[in-house]
Amino acid sequence: MFDASTAPNESKVEPQKLFSEPVRIVEKYPAGDGGDLKKKHMVCLNWLLSDKPLDLQTELTLGFLDHLMLGTPASPLRKVLLESGLGDAITGGGVEDELLQPQFSIGLKGVSDDDIPKVEELIMSSLRKLAEEGFDTEAVEASMNTIEFSLRENNTGSFPRGLSLMLRSMGKWIYDMDPFEPLKYEQPLLDLKARIAEEGSKAVFSPLIEKFILNNPHCVTIEMQEFHRKYYHPSNARIWFYGDDDPSERLRILSPDPEKASRDEAAEKENLEKVKASMTEEDLAELARATEELKLKQETPDPPEALKCVPSLSLHDIPKEPIRIPTEVGDINGVKVLQHDLFTNDVLYSEVVFDMSSLKQELLPLVPLFW
Repeated sequence: MFDASTAPNESKVEPQKLFSEPVRIVEKYPAGDGGDLKKKHMVCLNWLLSDKPLDLQTELTLGFLDHLMLGTPASPLRKVLLESGLGDAITGGGVEDELLQPQFSIGLKGVSDDDIPKVEELIMSSLRKLAEEGFDTEAVEASMNTIEFSLRENNTGSFPRGLSLMLRSMGKWIYDMDPFEPLKYEQPLLDLKARIAEEGSKAVFSPLIEKFILNNPHCVTIEMQEFHRKYYHPSNARIWFYGDDDPSERLRILSPDPEKASRDEAAEKENLEKVKASMTEEDLAELARATEELKLKQETPDPPEALKCVPSLSLHDIPKEPIRIPTEVGDINGVKVLQHDLFTNDVLYSEVVFDMSSLKQELLPLVPLFW
């Protein structure tokens, strides 16, 4: 499965060099008719965190930091943005580490054009405050428990667990790195817990905020805002991760435009008509033939030998006898306890059952209020 590519140089992804100064992109986007366009702006700050892949320990620590800042409704960065009243919802996915180089993105959408600078300042001031003050001890413990439980349980729901592990491995494999590294979380997790216990969470997380965000010049601000040339100056021009080296050539406009979608559709139609007009009768005939050939291949069922390659189950694969769960009956302080000795990857599952027969029927719907 993880054999080397026969053409490694053709698929090799080169790392993006970090910018020496922040950049900004401002451009129009399609917006629906009606409503207040001034409240349909968006601003998102994006950092490319490193010019090379990070080690597993740093990736894991950044994952914890991301959860601390944005992972729950009570997370400080998420909470301060949502309660600010400056926008309708958060945009940006936090830490993204599945690409060759990790990124961090955070912003708000549904923002008034006048409030865009306020959103940027709120994000930066909140990050500075977190770097200076650190996180609440209980929040760090809760985050640690949540992520460790998720890693150990590896609950993928109805999605095949093996396929989930394979996709996790591919995030490294496609960049010529060890495909099994993302699965080896045990030791880095123990090291992180030991470091937090010894040095404190602030000593662990604050330097990451400062290094990868606050002191990182590769900050790209995407601003969906009406553009006024008089406010532009090359010294504060910014753009996305791609562009030439001249800041004055990087600035583009990103603001709600209800007519952009129709203009794009008309432009595409015009381009297609030009291409068709430039084609000869032979070209059109070949295009029609290739289209029919593709349609035939798509609609033709796979041969039996190809279908045999697809994993499937038959009745013979299903055991006739039910799986027996080992059960040991015990007693703790007069309470009957059933214990099941099963592999759970060091996760202890406990279920407490109460006898509700003495509760009146009309009171049963109120029980969830006390959970």
